[in-house]
Amino acid sequence: MNMKKPKAALQNAMKEDVPAVTQIQMRSTVSRKVRYVKQANREGLKLSEWMSRHLDAVCDTADEIHKGKRSTPVAPGKIPQRYTR
Repeated sequence: MNMKKPKAALQNAMKEDVPAVTQIQMRSTVSRKVRYVKQANREGLKLSEWMSRHLDAVCDTADEIHKGKRSTPVAPGKIPQRYTR
């Protein structure tokens, strides 16, 4: 049986244990997007993965603050190690 290779978008959606089935869109200035892409590239990531890691780190920190386990938010450049690899 000949199995077709999934398209790149489908492969990206299947990177995690749970498939990514929804999208998030946002508006940005060109200069802001350029900054984000450059930083993601410096970290060896695609923009969507870079954004996901940063948003996850912020939400996890907010959860810890809400539960009283932490008193300060994550400072830029201080993303916990579990989100940087």
